[in-house]
Amino acid sequence: MSARSDHAGAFEVKGRELCEGFRRAFPASDQPVIFGGRKMTLAEVSTALGQMEQTFAVVHEAELTFRQAVANRRRAMKAHRSTYGDAVVFLKHHLGRESPALVDFGIRPPKTPRPLSVEARAIARAKAAATRRARRLPSNRHRPDVSGRPVPTPPTEGSGGCPAAPSAQSGPSAAPAPEDAEPNGER
Repeated sequence: MSARSDHAGAFEVKGRELCEGFRRAFPASDQPVIFGGRKMTLAEVSTALGQMEQTFAVVHEAELTFRQAVANRRRAMKAHRSTYGDAVVFLKHHLGRESPALVDFGIRPPKTPRPLSVEARAIARAKAAATRRARRLPSNRHRPDVSGRPVPTPPTEGSGGCPAAPSAQSGPSAAPAPEDAEPNGER
């Protein structure tokens, strides 16, 4: 018998029970009986019941095959998506990002961003201001200018020609704190 599904219908359950019980009570033989208004042998009745069971089994085998195919597809999708992405990058590189020929490959041209309406801009500004207040960030105008690159300082040599370890007094954190300052640096 093939594998049964966990979600067999009520008729299928009844049909399987009937077939199993019928085979136990009436073994296949050439004994004639009246079955469904026709004269049949018990072997023919058993064959008809077997066909009903076979119909159930075929459906369950198809379900199992389908589930395995779906699981295989899910496992393979990561590689397929990567291959698809690589193909898109290749085509955009060789044909151009905005080439009309990309449509032949099913790649839509990039959308141009729609300008925000006056109301949407006002909402966006209000959200940005609320976020800055919530995170205690200064506004764009009051942020310090840190665009310059820091200048590296050459290492000082210690004894034996090896670079010296930084002293406890060097660096920005070495400045003594004012006596009236709070422990976390706020006043």
